[in-house]
Amino acid sequence: MNVLVAIFVGCLLLACTTAITKHEVHLLKLRLKVDFLAKNPRRIPLCVRAAFHDCIGDKGCDGCLDLKIQANGGLEEVVPDLNKWYENAVSDAVKAKISRADIYSLCGVAAVEVGLKEGGNPWVHLPFKVGRQTTEDCTGDNKNQDFPNPFGNFEQTMTFFKKQFDMNQRESVVILGGHGVGRLNKDKSGFDGPWTRNQLTLNREYYLQLGRASQWAQCKVTTDKGSVWEWKNKEAGVSSMECPSGGLAMLNCDIAILKDITVVNRAGEASNCKSDASQCPNSNTHRYVIELAKSKTAFLEEFPKVFTKMIEKVPSGVTLRKPAEISIRKLFEKILDL
Repeated sequence: MNVLVAIFVGCLLLACTTAITKHEVHLLKLRLKVDFLAKNPRRIPLCVRAAFHDCIGDKGCDGCLDLKIQANGGLEEVVPDLNKWYENAVSDAVKAKISRADIYSLCGVAAVEVGLKEGGNPWVHLPFKVGRQTTEDCTGDNKNQDFPNPFGNFEQTMTFFKKQFDMNQRESVVILGGHGVGRLNKDKSGFDGPWTRNQLTLNREYYLQLGRASQWAQCKVTTDKGSVWEWKNKEAGVSSMECPSGGLAMLNCDIAILKDITVVNRAGEASNCKSDASQCPNSNTHRYVIELAKSKTAFLEEFPKVFTKMIEKVPSGVTLRKPAEISIRKLFEKILDL
């Protein structure tokens, strides 16, 4: 009888703890991988992007994205579903321990781990802290915030990551490797094409493709909303100012971490090396791109650290905390003392 009482009390202590445990976070992450991402792999790049956009601005990572804002275009394919998953698949007891804002970041972590595993890091495990505060009314959220400028040059790109996440130049180059998952969608942003050949894998391919500077030429993508300039891989057959359909693509902010381009208008047109990016001088972070392209392991090791830094951005007054460690041995020692 005493043994049964001890087991009951132990289970009760585990169930009633007010702090979420490391085990509970691990189970939530596993469920996100199996129930949410695996059922629709298109959500993998979208969850990485949603976590990034959610952490931009003064509120930090707050589980709130206004899907009417153009910069958040495409996230309507994942954010409502993620909200429903949190409301319906997570128990009220666990909701009391982990916020919707935490889940946005945790889904990003789950997606990154899936992408890095496919990319050659099967044992990757990102640390995760909880305590983000959810903003309930998302109307206008991030509307006036400084989103990364896809038309920007080197200075603008580095300034964004320094201002928003206090990242140095190396970290900024590494976080841009997240472009390895996903693609540019002409209907959403006006840009067109994937950055890499496998949009569900995170590895050094982004840097391998980017580093082949002579492959990149600038051209226009035209929609009913106007024209924007992007860089296309010459394998796609860039022979005029208008971009061909198909082929890999890069934005100015991608090319800028390799080459020092001069942007002359708001549509992103460059005044130098338009037909061959290799003709532009090297940017200050050129060496980082080449190093990450040459190494089979550097990006796989560095990206988890930089991504974690990004999703731990919270406003002053908010403190993130590690999930509680539950030692079964110590728990039973306490039970035996009852």
